[in-house]
Amino acid sequence: MARLDTLEYLFGMYFSYNSWNLAVLKEKGVIIKTIKTDIIKSQSITVEQLAQSDLFDLSNTVYEWLGVETYKAVITLFLAEYSELTIQEKTLTHNEKLKFVHMLKSACGNIGAIHLFSTCEIIEENLRTKDISIKPLFEDLSEAIFILKRVN
Repeated sequence: MARLDTLEYLFGMYFSYNSWNLAVLKEKGVIIKTIKTDIIKSQSITVEQLAQSDLFDLSNTVYEWLGVETYKAVITLFLAEYSELTIQEKTLTHNEKLKFVHMLKSACGNIGAIHLFSTCEIIEENLRTKDISIKPLFEDLSEAIFILKRVN
């Protein structure tokens, strides 16, 4: 199997699984509105500029492994999954919170969103011992989405 075929297969599996989880959340009425990330219209940035941000580290990510065009495709998939998403936390079970945070953390690792990854990691660790709020994720997610939408 060629490298690109393998990548498409893996991403197909990853996003099919994640899309199914998001569909289940939608059915439960958990997803209720949109995260607002288009408040400020700013200039576009390059992937190289993104790499210099304190919020992103593109080493050991899809960018480093497969190049800029594939990285941009992964950003597009990330935005498709998460940019129109807000969770009504009260309807999530403890296990659903844990799964959502873990799923988001994995996606952040693939795109190098280190700040959001760290927030997910802390919340996931705390969720392993007790049921806590995942609201702190949404500000960091919104910030990451705003930045990623500007990448050209």
